[in-house]
Amino acid sequence: MPFRLFVPEGYEPGKSYPLVLFLHGGGERGDDNLKQLVNNDGAIFWATAENQSKAQVFVLAPQAQNLHEGGFGITRDMNNNIDLSRVLNFLMIFKWLMKYYKR
Repeated sequence: MPFRLFVPEGYEPGKSYPLVLFLHGGGERGDDNLKQLVNNDGAIFWATAENQSKAQVFVLAPQAQNLHEGGFGITRDMNNNIDLSRVLNFLMIFKWLMKYYKR
């Protein structure tokens, strides 16, 4: 799944930061890893200098595939309902990736 990750300027590995998980609408599905950023300002909003000066946050903006279920099979059950345990597993994987993130 394509995604964009904004890392706050001056990122300090030992410091805790909030995570904004931006989930786009149906019009941003695809595989270009761009529509989820340029078709609206939901993810970009949190990364602006003005907002980062108020609260430094990581911004994760995944892009759903252009499929019936949106390519979010990893977070949905067989009836296409959001499965919170799968969402939490996805976030745990992200946390693991961030642990080993090197800037």
